[in-house]
Amino acid sequence: MAEETQTPTDQPEPKKRSKRSVALIVMGIALLIGAGIGVPYYLHSLAFETTDDAFVEGDVVPLSSRVPGYVSAIHVKDNQWVESGTILAEIDPTGFQVQVDLAKANVAIAEAAVGTAEAQLESARKMLAQAHTDIAVAEADASQAASEAMVAQTQLAQDQADLARIKQLSETTAVSKQQVAHAEAAVHTREAQLDAANQTTAMKQAEVNRVRAAEGVAEGAVAERASQVTEAKLRVDAAKAQLATAELALAHTKIFAPVAGTVTTRGIALGAWVQPGQVLLAVVPPDVWVVANLKETQLANIQVGQSVEISIDAYPGKTFAGHVDSIQPGTGSRFSLLPAQNATGNYVKVVQRVPVKIVLDNSNEVKSLHLVPGMSAVPEIAIKNIPKPVHR
Repeated sequence: MAEETQTPTDQPEPKKRSKRSVALIVMGIALLIGAGIGVPYYLHSLAFETTDDAFVEGDVVPLSSRVPGYVSAIHVKDNQWVESGTILAEIDPTGFQVQVDLAKANVAIAEAAVGTAEAQLESARKMLAQAHTDIAVAEADASQAASEAMVAQTQLAQDQADLARIKQLSETTAVSKQQVAHAEAAVHTREAQLDAANQTTAMKQAEVNRVRAAEGVAEGAVAERASQVTEAKLRVDAAKAQLATAELALAHTKIFAPVAGTVTTRGIALGAWVQPGQVLLAVVPPDVWVVANLKETQLANIQVGQSVEISIDAYPGKTFAGHVDSIQPGTGSRFSLLPAQNATGNYVKVVQRVPVKIVLDNSNEVKSLHLVPGMSAVPEIAIKNIPKPVHR
């Protein structure tokens, strides 16, 4: 009877232990799986910094018109590859060619004016040289006339002395009146010669004064003609500058590709009117890189030159090798169009991101693929030199 009174609660204990064992086994398996996944991830996080906020970047070269006008020709299509120096589009050059022709005519006129001014200057210089010669001759003649006047003056004084002596002798000795008359005649002749010499001297001096005045006029003419030549040459320079400006404007009617690349964002049509500075199209060179926007908390271990393994969403399963090229000296928000102003009372701290430029190592491989700016990328930057496991 004692065995029949056993309580029913003692019988399920083996089942409870069985359930507890299963739970422990499941938890153990879960821990093993978690460790198998978490430990490698943790070790990976110690050796690499990664982010999915990364994109392929590249230069986009916008091409704009430098002159206004109607589009007369378009030589490329959207997404067409062009080499550097290829003519992409043209603006109607008719009006600009007219300006070039007019400027060339103005240059020719200005150069002809220079030739005329130089000829006049040469003529004025010849006149000045002749004036110098005339002055030398006139001064020589004036000097000779003055010398002759001095000789006549000396001879007159001698004749006057002889006349005075003869008159004195005529009072005391027998001197004929004929001798006195002859002496007086000689004095009169010398006086006439002296008057003539003085007149000649005055005339020659007047000639000297005249040619000197002519010399002054010639010098003024030379200075004036030289100034005219200078002004004419300046007009030539101005005309040539206008010609260069017109030729430059004419050259700007052709839009060339400054670099080799792919044409994109073509925003012009044949016959459309364009303004200076208006973007007509763009050329995208094949060189690309990756910009990874890392959190500021990730930058402590980032250094220039560290190797990077990059995954591009457009090419799943393929990785690209690269290295850290540079780190932007400021956060992305600091260089945005409207930087945040945190001098208010509503400040909420947000982890900032800093752009890091990553250069792809195998440029030939990159160019062979269609990597374009804007593609999403996931870089893994090696911050520690941990050897990769060898798969056998």
